Amino acid sequence: MNKLLRYFNMYKGYYSRNNVDTLSHNSLYPHPEQPASHFNPSYGTIYNPPPARIPQSKQPKTHKLHETFNPSYLGIDEYQHQTEYVNTQTLKHLNIASKTIQEIDRIMPYGAGNQWLNVIATNGESNIRCRMLHTKIDEVMGKLQELEGPAKSMAMTGLNVHLTRQYQAGNCTEMSIMAHHRLITEGLDAPILTVADDIRDHVYTLIGDPRDHKWGEKNTVVVDAWPIYKATYTLKHAIYNLESRPKIILEYPASTPSPNSINAFFHEKYPILNTTYVNQHLASNNLPPVGNEYLKHCYKNFIPGYHRDERVGTRDPSIHYTDGYEPRRTFDDISEDLLNRYKSSFRPMKDS
Repeated sequence: MNKLLRYFNMYKGYYSRNNVDTLSHNSLYPHPEQPASHFNPSYGTIYNPPPARIPQSKQPKTHKLHETFNPSYLGIDEYQHQTEYVNTQTLKHLNIASKTIQEIDRIMPYGAGNQWLNVIATNGESNIRCRMLHTKIDEVMGKLQELEGPAKSMAMTGLNVHLTRQYQAGNCTEMSIMAHHRLITEGLDAPILTVADDIRDHVYTLIGDPRDHKWGEKNTVVVDAWPIYKATYTLKHAIYNLESRPKIILEYPASTPSPNSINAFFHEKYPILNTTYVNQHLASNNLPPVGNEYLKHCYKNFIPGYHRDERVGTRDPSIHYTDGYEPRRTFDDISEDLLNRYKSSFRPMKDS
């Protein structure tokens, strides 16, 4: 507990400066009153084992998402292959966003526990790791009842960042808060906003401020590691937009040096929970270990509106971005490792 409190204090200056008083633990998790997802899992799909992962030391071959899948597979209408002219600064931010998402994937290799395709690909391990993470956060916050308002928000956010990398999994909230902190270390000349969309029940991060004419939706970049296939795009081409009036939960001003504590965070060693520990937790709750039997349990306990199948966050990953000087390009690269992993996991099978 003392270690966690010291960690909160390292971030105190940052959160105090940014008046983070809107962050609510309850508001960032699925609400039963919100519209349920139309996605229903196929029972047969849970028996497809994920392929072995390629070691990080090897550089995997990459593919373009829009050249690999039909639009319907990604849940979008069509590929238009349009060219989008943005300013040079935005092009730089698109590159930084792509690298940040890759970093989040390394920190959280088990991915989202509420993305059904990812639950299958990890034999259910992403699901249980997220549940363990949320239980731990609730447990620690329950011991900090004396905190209120901004202090409680600060503690909640610091605890989230601290524990997420140990559990190596998280949903959109955890991924976005981690991305927000990673972007702080970049010394960007643009504001960093993390927003919560209560209507769509989603949290994501922005480079730039769409309310400011300097950025608008055209030059504000979305950083969202939660979708299965992690393209990078501007807010103009995002599925999530300002029509749902998302609220800002974290904000960092442009051209502001990052606190030393946050810089150190991404370079320090830290303990992680291995699968043996996860299986021990499952056994203590009379549940089978990670694998097909646990996937059956996940299927039987499928929660509409919580477990979802959202594969991309953009309306069109075939958009080619350029500033008029650099060659036009898309930002929808996907590694062959990830491609095979999800293709194998989602191969149709007949129900037994």
